[in-house]
Amino acid sequence: MIRPFFTRDVLLGLWAASLVVCAGLLVASAWLTSERLDAGALAWLGPCPARLAGTPCALCGMSHSFAAMASWRWQAAAQFHAWGPYLFLTVLLNVAAGLCVAMRWQLGRREAR
Repeated sequence: MIRPFFTRDVLLGLWAASLVVCAGLLVASAWLTSERLDAGALAWLGPCPARLAGTPCALCGMSHSFAAMASWRWQAAAQFHAWGPYLFLTVLLNVAAGLCVAMRWQLGRREAR
């Protein structure tokens, strides 16, 4: 019998890690505003390596787009990055699903007692 590469516990651990990252993205998006970004809130990251190389970057404008989506400005978010609103909603749904699963798991534990 062949053992699966990812067991249920490993997949749940990976999903929990992605949940923490997604929640962090949502908190950072709520804290960041376009004004803070323009004032250099992320200047410590340095310039984009893709721009330095002269190639187009797939993520340039994404932080501005997430900041706009955190205040539900869809049109501005799409202007900063075309895929920003879709990715933001995916992150938001991941966090919402994670909270639902966590609450259901907690309720299941209470009923088992």
